[in-house]
Amino acid sequence: KSFENELQRLKAYREMSAYPEIADVIEDAAMESTQEDDNGRIVELQIIDEDLLGNKNAANNIQKEFRDLFYKKAKIKWEMWNLMYNYFVDGKVFFEHLIDQNKPQEGVIGIKRLPSETMDFEYDPITGEIVGYYQYLAQRPRQRPPTLQDAKEDPTIIVFYPEQISLVHYGYQGATKREFLGYLEKAKQPYNNLRLLETSVVIY
Repeated sequence: KSFENELQRLKAYREMSAYPEIADVIEDAAMESTQEDDNGRIVELQIIDEDLLGNKNAANNIQKEFRDLFYKKAKIKWEMWNLMYNYFVDGKVFFEHLIDQNKPQEGVIGIKRLPSETMDFEYDPITGEIVGYYQYLAQRPRQRPPTLQDAKEDPTIIVFYPEQISLVHYGYQGATKREFLGYLEKAKQPYNNLRLLETSVVIY
């Protein structure tokens, strides 16, 4: 089965995630991936740049900012399981970087997960870099705006700059750059076989 768009893919993944056997696996995966280590840490930052490691002050400052953002501002200990569960189901997550407009010097004060089904992006076909993100507000069948400027003029679309959003995906792309295959992609065939088997048993 092929999907006409990402909305159909997300719908299929979410239907699969409601199936008892698959739901158990997703919950176990989310639980295992969010366990604390001996130091009470769920995530940590590993600096691999040797030059940066040689500058202890810079490395310590980066580690301090990392812990401050994730553990104090984003409260990752309380949010991580939920974030990982949605990541395993949808295969991608969009985060908005929250900034206090009255105190921009404080930088990012938190993160907010945006619904994957409302998000889209525009990329430069030459460089391949994302130049903007869209969030569709209307529930009607959506149509991607021709240009970034057209999106800014549409009242039913919120446009984000690349530095406002973080996109984390499973790492595999489909036929186009806009298609992201999810964690459940490889489970489609066993899932469909199991559904057909159960149906045939009921009929029999």
